[in-house]
Amino acid sequence: MSSPSAKKQKTDDENMSNTPEKPRTIALFDVDGTLTIPRGEVTPDMMEFMKELSKKITVGIVGGSDLPKQQEQLGDGIVDTFPYNFSQNGLVAYKDGKILE
Repeated sequence: MSSPSAKKQKTDDENMSNTPEKPRTIALFDVDGTLTIPRGEVTPDMMEFMKELSKKITVGIVGGSDLPKQQEQLGDGIVDTFPYNFSQNGLVAYKDGKILE
């Protein structure tokens, strides 16, 4: 049986693992023509690179398409994978999976 403090420690460790080494440095990547071929799907190698980079700096996704198209290209739950997502040329913004209003 684990103690509440052990549970808290695990939660803190999990949260820390999601924080990049340099959280104040941000890189935003365009979808079409950068992360994918135009209108194509992201390759496993590119997604792995992005996830590894997100351990070092804050990573965000920017695209001209709406979120459903970005999800087709980058995978369902992309707004939860990286802390910032901007769709429709920045008209719709997400932070930590939640739409900003």
